[in-house]
Amino acid sequence: MTRFAEHPSQPPARAADTHPGGFAAGKVGEGRAVETAKLVVSILAVVLALASFVVAQHSAAKARRAEDVRNLLGDKETVAFGALKVLRDGLPPQRKSRELLIGAILQACIFERSDRARALLYRVMERERVRYGSEFRAAYQRVEETFTSMSAYGFTPEELDLRRGTKYLNVVKKVLDASFETETEEGMTGHRLQVGG
Repeated sequence: MTRFAEHPSQPPARAADTHPGGFAAGKVGEGRAVETAKLVVSILAVVLALASFVVAQHSAAKARRAEDVRNLLGDKETVAFGALKVLRDGLPPQRKSRELLIGAILQACIFERSDRARALLYRVMERERVRYGSEFRAAYQRVEETFTSMSAYGFTPEELDLRRGTKYLNVVKKVLDASFETETEEGMTGHRLQVGG
């Protein structure tokens, strides 16, 4: 019995070169290598896409935190907006970011002239002081140390007047040290501020 007639321009097939299914063994190996390469390239593309997504999310979060701090150190409208945003979103879970934001909140409480903006900032401290009281106290101590170090130079009020800042620093201390009791007044629940010793 004769196998298929071989074309005169092709060399005769050797038994070792043919696959039982009739395909050449080299072609099957090349096909698998190409498919494997395509799979590897696809996996690498997915990994790179995920990595760039994570980096973009991290960068966006960092930019939002920086914006929050800028808001708290800006003019009274942006300070109030920053305070409302922190009231809505809370403080960030990352300690380093949170400490930076708490520092900005205290700076705004001391240097912001708008009573409304400061009231919003005091509310942020009131809400967050139970969970992050030690961080608020540490930030307060840093500001207090700055004021103390400046008073050592004996600046005249024309050179550096810290009286207003000192007054607001004392208010911040009251908010941080305050305890609240719920009481009912004419059917409404409110809070009464009691300043601790």
